[in-house]
Amino acid sequence: MAENNAGGLPEDLSEKAFEIAKRRQAAASDVVALLEDSFETTFEAHAATLLRAAGWLAGTSLYRSFSFPADIPAGSPVLSDKSNDEGMKLLKVFMFLVQKFGVELKAGDFAAEIPAEQKARISILQVQEKFEGRYHQIMKEHGFDYAEGARAGAVACALLVKLHCLNRSDLEARLAASIVTMGFVEGTKTAPRAAKDGGG
Repeated sequence: MAENNAGGLPEDLSEKAFEIAKRRQAAASDVVALLEDSFETTFEAHAATLLRAAGWLAGTSLYRSFSFPADIPAGSPVLSDKSNDEGMKLLKVFMFLVQKFGVELKAGDFAAEIPAEQKARISILQVQEKFEGRYHQIMKEHGFDYAEGARAGAVACALLVKLHCLNRSDLEARLAASIVTMGFVEGTKTAPRAAKDGGG
């Protein structure tokens, strides 16, 4: 019996991991398209606002996976160890991919302060109102719950950093990574508006 396990398991696991990675990439590409469609309008052609929004959506998806009480007023800070621990995993997915794309970043490279001209021009609640329903719909189409949807969101954030920093030179990569990271933190620690999509 041990022989069967040793023979079959690693291949099955790697096939499953590959299949999840493919779906994650497809979901991330759909999120990039969703946000880029609004680049000129909602985001006022401001890359920093778009990147912050992408971080918020991924972070909010992770927040919804925690099953916090639903009656916390939208926009209230919610601090928990779970947010810290799971948020770090989200950051690892993002950092791994950004480095794979050729952006070398170390922990000390993040900007301590986001310059005023690169602060978000819309709020987290406005972003949720406009994009979250479609975001979760995309994740459901690819077979993802809130937790997996957050990881796919982290992939989308990495793709957006590649697009706006390496392809278009809209932002310096260190600053872009700092903006996304801040979005993750705020998304995982801010009570969102009531979910209207039931995606989880």
